[in-house]
Amino acid sequence: MKQKTKKRKRLKKYQKGKGINNHTHRNKCNLEIKYDNILINGQEMIKNKTQKRPEILFRMENGVKYIVVMWDPDAPQSSWLHWIESMKKENGILQTKIVKDYEGPNPPSGTHHYYFSLYRKENGEEIEGVPEERGYFDINRFVEENKLIKECEVYMTVSKN
Repeated sequence: MKQKTKKRKRLKKYQKGKGINNHTHRNKCNLEIKYDNILINGQEMIKNKTQKRPEILFRMENGVKYIVVMWDPDAPQSSWLHWIESMKKENGILQTKIVKDYEGPNPPSGTHHYYFSLYRKENGEEIEGVPEERGYFDINRFVEENKLIKECEVYMTVSKN
């Protein structure tokens, strides 16, 4: 029971905006995450439909670096990093870089929330502080260390079964 209580507290803390990660978004979220043409918008997804990297769609400003982070705040190890990808459009040409390979949801028990957070990085520097291990990922520290500006986020839930 203690494990579930800790998970709920972490998720509530994140959702209520305590800490760095939940500041006001710059504008309405234009991030679209799709698995097999299914648009993610807070619904529950079937685990086997989420094992391949999803399609990412959003409006990009020319010359601005964007970072997409997929993470699970319900993981037993505090939170779990599933994926980081950076993107930048220069003169109409899209440049992408996989910072951390995609790992699909695999909740060990119960239902987990999976957040897709979109950030912009004004100074264009490389991303730092990417952990080798996926467990114990601290999204707030990652955002602060990299001076990321949150654009928006969407989430889905996935259950063990």
